[in-house]
Order: sequence, then C-alpha cells, then structure tokens
Amino acid sequence: LAEVEAKKCEAEQKSTLDSLQREEQAYQEKVNTLEKKAQDGGPTSRGRAQAELNALRSKDPLPLRRAKINQQAAVRSSQNARRAAENARKSAEAAADESARQLDEALKQLQEAKSRGGSSLGSIWWMETEIEEKKKYLPQRFQ
Repeated sequence: LAEVEAKKCEAEQKSTLDSLQREEQAYQEKVNTLEKKAQDGGPTSRGRAQAELNALRSKDPLPLRRAKINQQAAVRSSQNARRAAENARKSAEAAADESARQLDEALKQLQEAKSRGGSSLGSIWWMETEIEEKKKYLPQRFQ
C-alpha cells in the first residue's frame, strides 16, 4: 500500500514538473516576444513593448509561482511517501523474521514434547496441526 502511494506521488511530481516547465516556457516566450518588439517597430510600439516587458519582469506571474509551490509540495510528499514505504517494508521484514523465529521455537517445543514420554498423542497432533496452519501464512522464504 505504501509503495502504491509512493508511485502516485512520483506521478504527481512528474505532472507538476511538466506544468512548471510549460509555465516557465510560456513566460520565457512572452519575454522574448516583448524584447523583439522593443527592438523592432515604430517608436510607439517599441515604447509599449518596453513598458510591458518592464511590467512583466517586475512581478512574478501567479501561475508560475503556483507551479513552483506545487512542485515543492510534490517533492516533499514524494519523499515522505518513500520514507513511509521504506519503514513499512522494514517493519514487514522484521515481523516476518520474528514469525520465523517463533515457528522454529514451536517446532523445537514440539520435538521435545514428542521425545518425552507420557504425552498424549492428541496434544501432539493438535500442536502439529496448528504449526502447519500457521506455516501457510509465512513468506515463502521461511517455509
């Protein structure tokens, strides 16, 4: 589940990054167009283009700023999801190792019970049945 969440965050991060790049490219194209108009044309069109260019450069466009914020949030979210997935994996491995250790311990106790005299065969059968049932839920590497 945590790995799926991490993959979702990575996909969101890619889409946010693409959006950011599109916004930056649109901003740069507009700046380039206005610079070209400020160089060419009549005095009025040059003045108007220069004024627009100065206005454009003096403020950070909202869509670009929003895209940057979203990108930073996506990066943080992706890092948190990766960390959570890693912690979940480690926890699952630790639980599997503990289960395998407990299984080994139960098998030793079963062998001791079999080797002792005076044990009822029903108790031994019951213990074997429970152990076999619990083995089904262990990872393949421990079976």
